[in-house]
Amino acid sequence: MKRIKVRSFAVTLMMALLIMFFTLMLFTNYGFVSIAESETSVKQSDELREDINKNNLRVDNAVESGIQDFIDVDDIESPFENLTIPSNCVINVYSSTQTILDSILSEAEFTIEGTISSNAGTFNINDYYDFADSNKFQIAEWAHKVGLISYEEKTEIYCDLLLEKKFNNVICLESIIDEIRVYSDTVDDIPFQDKLNAAVDPRSVFFYDESIASVDIVALSNELNYSSANFKIYYDASSIILADAIRVANFFESIRIKYYNMGFNYPKLEPSQSLYRVYLDPNSNGNTLGTTTKVNVSGNTCASYIYLYNFHSLNDQVRATIAHEYFHAIQNSYNHQSGWFKEACASWGAINTCDVYTNTLGWIMDFIANSTSISMHSLSGYDAVVFPLTIQRNYGGTDAILSIYKEYNKYSADIVFSSLTMVVSDGILHNGYSCNFSDAYKSMSAFLINPRVWLNSVIDTTKLFGVTPVKRRLTIATQSLNGSLDSFASTYLEIELPSGVSAGNVKMDVTFSSANGSIQTYTVDKNGEHQILYPKTSATGICNIERTDIGNEINTLIFVLSNTDFNSSITYTANISYSACNDVISFESNTRYVEEMCYISDGSYKEYSVNFATSGYKTMQLFSPFYTRIRLYSASGSLLASDSMSGYMTAGFICYKVDANTNYKIRVSGYETTINGYLKLSIIPAHGE
Repeated sequence: MKRIKVRSFAVTLMMALLIMFFTLMLFTNYGFVSIAESETSVKQSDELREDINKNNLRVDNAVESGIQDFIDVDDIESPFENLTIPSNCVINVYSSTQTILDSILSEAEFTIEGTISSNAGTFNINDYYDFADSNKFQIAEWAHKVGLISYEEKTEIYCDLLLEKKFNNVICLESIIDEIRVYSDTVDDIPFQDKLNAAVDPRSVFFYDESIASVDIVALSNELNYSSANFKIYYDASSIILADAIRVANFFESIRIKYYNMGFNYPKLEPSQSLYRVYLDPNSNGNTLGTTTKVNVSGNTCASYIYLYNFHSLNDQVRATIAHEYFHAIQNSYNHQSGWFKEACASWGAINTCDVYTNTLGWIMDFIANSTSISMHSLSGYDAVVFPLTIQRNYGGTDAILSIYKEYNKYSADIVFSSLTMVVSDGILHNGYSCNFSDAYKSMSAFLINPRVWLNSVIDTTKLFGVTPVKRRLTIATQSLNGSLDSFASTYLEIELPSGVSAGNVKMDVTFSSANGSIQTYTVDKNGEHQILYPKTSATGICNIERTDIGNEINTLIFVLSNTDFNSSITYTANISYSACNDVISFESNTRYVEEMCYISDGSYKEYSVNFATSGYKTMQLFSPFYTRIRLYSASGSLLASDSMSGYMTAGFICYKVDANTNYKIRVSGYETTINGYLKLSIIPAHGE
């Protein structure tokens, strides 16, 4: 079990001073007391458990971070997962809780005193994490996950960041506001409830006094509005001109038509409203970002309005933001479920309706380049756009996503991850493709090895500059390794072929602790052709890949190991061997019997090169529990004989007169393309020779 500990820092002192020091620490607000040894730490972990259970917060990386030692992991999404926590790490924090809170809320870059130790070594926390590249919401989530702040403190930080409009490195606020809304239903404290309510309504201005807490809903300082056919644009005339409001309305109208032509519903309108409301916030502090605020939430759908913060003009970034937020409004008309898949599909929608999506390309590149493994539970949503793009490419274009949302409409809005997989699987199926969530996930994992090759039909991949996932290289010196994979996670093993060894002489055996483990092969041949194969894993969690699965003439060989278990992590053992099976058979004059065993997977075959020292009839026969086919070729590739199901137990059988000292090729395979299993080839002289 992995565990994070928050430990004291002390120099070597006399025992009396040490005891006094720890006694003092129990009554201070510092966050570096040992979880294993102090009441403060026990209280901290108890609060964490209480927060999680009370608010049904999902902590997707709890297994990774070690928090699962103290809490149960639930099934509601957290909005951010960027600051990952390494396995088997120890975090020593010397900053007080108040110092941590103040640093998150300050205008300056977040800093924290402490170290993080893992298998990779011990580092200063500020050096280990690039906090400047993360937004303050992500940092607050990270601080909560490692037990430095409570869930209530994290939520209040969310509120303060929203109300003070501290949005550096933030693109969309909907997931944050949704999480605050869910939490607010559990809060009894009236002043805190008022603060929460003010934060989730972007049109609110929060005035707080310790003696009198109040929330006043106010209009923009000099509010005017412009109405088009379907939208009402509110803007502050002191900072925004009418021409910009008109441009915004016209762009919304064009996006509305594009989504409608794709088959999607219009957003639900608020009660008593005949037009969809959009607010332009003139605050010029930072980039333009948006939130689609839910209104009259009941059942599985809801109405909404859109609020654009820091509006300057209708530039490319704002166009992409509008396309993203408007798809959120459409999603709410099917199901107002939050989480990474909703954000992923909103980014997907922007790609399909807006010519400019620089931010999305950046998310994809950062996600791939920074990943030691790909995990659905560690996606923020924006970077997960590659998942609906994969579905679009493989399973029927934009209709596939539309079909998923039609399926979504049948569910309540608080579904867990396992239900999401059913929504996606049924949506793909109803769009005419026999495929499920797990298949789509595995395709995505393989596509990420080179998205420029696989996603070019649905996105302008020329701007993805050769990013690839981080891969573990297996060489002749590292032929075996053990590892683990979280639920819906993948890792990449690149085979570095020794000099003189072709891919045809490579064999990979992987044993998973569950049948939900799977392996894919990704190859690039000498002609630059990319290929992905999906061998099946047996019911006992074993997968074997041999020469005929991966071909001969290749320059690149990568194995993708995945876990498609909904709930649990799995372990694996991978072994690579060279010349693991005999591809060349010499049948000498005194040879009376040759036998070779091989493994056949979907649609594949095994080919042997055979030289007979003597001429005459030779019997070539297969033995297998399934229907098989055998073919005999000349060295130049001409088919000489072929048979299926004539031999023992419907196996392939050939009796053919061969020439002496002549090379032949024998190809063996399953009769059907869905065959997976072992078969045996035997060669003997025909009777009488």
